[in-house]
Amino acid sequence: MLSIGHPFTILAVILVIGLFAWLLSWHQHNVAIVDLFWPLFFLVAALLAFLASPERGMVAWIALLLTTLWATRLFLHLLFRNWGKQEDRRYAEIRTRFNPGFEWKSIFVIFWFQGFIAWVVSSPIYMVARSDEGISVFHLFPITLWLVGLIFETISDQQLVTFQRRAEHSNKVLMTGLWRYTRHPNYFGEFCIGWSFYLLSFMSGAWWTIYAPILMTYLLLRFSGITRMEDGIEKRRPGYKKYSDRTSAFFPWPPSHQ
Repeated sequence: MLSIGHPFTILAVILVIGLFAWLLSWHQHNVAIVDLFWPLFFLVAALLAFLASPERGMVAWIALLLTTLWATRLFLHLLFRNWGKQEDRRYAEIRTRFNPGFEWKSIFVIFWFQGFIAWVVSSPIYMVARSDEGISVFHLFPITLWLVGLIFETISDQQLVTFQRRAEHSNKVLMTGLWRYTRHPNYFGEFCIGWSFYLLSFMSGAWWTIYAPILMTYLLLRFSGITRMEDGIEKRRPGYKKYSDRTSAFFPWPPSHQ
């Protein structure tokens, strides 16, 4: 019998949560609700691994704390940002692509797909959450990297929300704050957090989970992140071309003077 902290048990629990989210989407006619469950998948993975560990070292406690803080902040941000809004453009496009019968197909192409991806990407988290190691000076770097990521995510999300509330027209472009140095500061923050968990996992012996931050980086840069967000954006926001020409796409860097 598999323990509650076994990777396959964690996957099964995540898929059950995904099923619950799918049922909620039927009630709301909005599959974008899956975004709310994305951070919860990671939190559940960390918590199950932590509870299954017979000897929890300080590193495991820190991993659980960092995961809880990150997941809670992101969940609350997404909850207040998306409350009462229509289905996100990205999901509306997927709905069109998989019609007819999207409501039934969405359990696989949206909810369980994202649950499976979260299970893979969170593997460094649930490996370090079961660690019996104590803290050392070498752990300061990944913890600092995590803090940098959280700061970038929190500030950039708040700056975007404030800008969207104040903008007179939806086609304007945010070019101030952290968005002056990178077109996607929130994704850069996610990148830092993902790699920080891998470094903690690496120090606990789970070096082989390197596939997790690599996959996460690919998703941020090519799959569901920058590429998807910027697809067709110049038509919706005419000023974006000028902004993109002088602003780093991902890593923060002073804007060029063009």
